[in-house]
Amino acid sequence: MSSYLAVIKSGFLAFPAIALACLVPYMVFEYRRYGSIPLWKTFVVFSFILYAICAYYLIILPLPADHTAYVATAATPQLVPFKELHDVLAYVNVDWTTKRGLLSALRTSYVYQILFNVALLMPLGAFAHYLFHRRWWQVIALGFAVSLFFELTQYSGLYGIYNHPYRLFDVDDLICNTTGALLGFQLALPLCHLLPDIREVNERATERGMLPSFTRRLLAFCLDFLVVGILVGVWALVAYTRAGVAVEQMPSLSDVSSLLVLAACVGVEFMLVPAVTGGQTLGQRLLRMRVVRTDGSRAPWYCLVGRYGLLVWFALMGPLWVTALAPSSGVEGVSGDDIVSLAWALQMVWMGLVLLRAVAARLSGHAFKLLCGTFSGTCVMSCAMVDELREGRQSQEPEPRAQVSQTPQSQAPRQQVQAPVAPADDDPYGLRGRRAPYVGDGGASAVPAASRPSGGPVAAPPQAAPPAADDAFGPRSADDPYAKR
Repeated sequence: MSSYLAVIKSGFLAFPAIALACLVPYMVFEYRRYGSIPLWKTFVVFSFILYAICAYYLIILPLPADHTAYVATAATPQLVPFKELHDVLAYVNVDWTTKRGLLSALRTSYVYQILFNVALLMPLGAFAHYLFHRRWWQVIALGFAVSLFFELTQYSGLYGIYNHPYRLFDVDDLICNTTGALLGFQLALPLCHLLPDIREVNERATERGMLPSFTRRLLAFCLDFLVVGILVGVWALVAYTRAGVAVEQMPSLSDVSSLLVLAACVGVEFMLVPAVTGGQTLGQRLLRMRVVRTDGSRAPWYCLVGRYGLLVWFALMGPLWVTALAPSSGVEGVSGDDIVSLAWALQMVWMGLVLLRAVAARLSGHAFKLLCGTFSGTCVMSCAMVDELREGRQSQEPEPRAQVSQTPQSQAPRQQVQAPVAPADDDPYGLRGRRAPYVGDGGASAVPAASRPSGGPVAAPPQAAPPAADDAFGPRSADDPYAKR
């Protein structure tokens, strides 16, 4: 037991360095996916990292001192399923029906090894269900894959570092580890009702991420300066190597030429790239932020130059310019060293004020804004907020009306009025071929609405001539084939 506790202690000691290495990738993922970093989820994620470190150390530690050591018991893999259970039943002589017998069985190495392998991946099943929302069959597959990875790590001699396996590849370990992952999944089911739902935590993080926090902007700024450092390093390596200058002879940042190169690289990253990409530096593009006007519209290039010129060229690089340009003899009784110290002190005061304003913005729930943004009329917004503002403006804009041509009245085309067709002799009302509604005149007769003159009373229909005596249907024309002859 003491050996296991020593290995777990080693895992806790290694956790700070590994957590620090995972911090920036985790922040980038959370800011890019949700826009903010929830505290509870961060605690759960780094607890999972701590568990993974301890579990891995329990598999590989302690390491043999000799890389060429040969362990005879680990040379041949054990591929018989349930051999450990058979050994327990065969070699552990205890009374399984009494409490004392069960306690004595737990102290034996066979039972202890089985319980250890089951418990090893139980937290994995719990984390897989609560943090990643995996189903039971996915947890089984994940537990088997992780257990197989552990066994192959042992059988390969820690990926070839050791010449021979120093621990046994046992198929019973695969069975026990996978069973433990499934048990952890089942135990996490009631526990999840007592803890905050990770999906709700992510939804609240997305709502808070609409306003970029100070840490999100600071991380993007640090990533941008990392790009600037890479650009300066590449330029210095190419330029001074071609000039035949050794690395130790390269000028420092107190040299004017080096500052000009740094200022040019800053201009490329903070001004040229945002002007091309629509207000995004590489760091802001990675974290899904954008420099825009206060209404969400695109910021022109001169606003970007004004913003980052004040922030980087003046505020951050100011002490460097003073160091490079201040005369060593001083100015009006003030020595050059005092001028440089004053410049650095002013920058420290400015950074302290920025930090205080960031804390105040965090406590008040308002967006953090720098003075350079106020002077340039720009601000930093999340891409989600920019899209929302633009959609809101588009929805409020009136739909374009159809343009009516202003044609003079003299040139306007006249409306052609169709001349009324005279009714046939046998159709005195002009009803043939029409489906006009009838309007009653209060009597037995009815006149179609289309034939009624506009305004005034309805004119009485003319009286038709009585039909001929030999034609009950009325007079017929000469070319009428149905006329009665």
